[in-house]
Amino acid sequence: MYVRFGGERLETYRSNAARRWALTLLYTAIAPVPMSTFAGETTSNVGKNFLRSYAGVCLEGAIIALACIIF
Repeated sequence: MYVRFGGERLETYRSNAARRWALTLLYTAIAPVPMSTFAGETTSNVGKNFLRSYAGVCLEGAIIALACIIF
């Protein structure tokens, strides 16, 4: 049940945390496939783009944790 006027922050936080957790799990599970594209010259861009995206997802969680520690 979605509660308005004050309760939406808790629900939004939970859905964002679940999204970050699911993305990190998904990226880690499929990591061997894009990493294998580094072998070929023509497909190495796929691996590079995957690493950028994976680093972005991981840093997103790290920055949020750091912000919680600071504040």
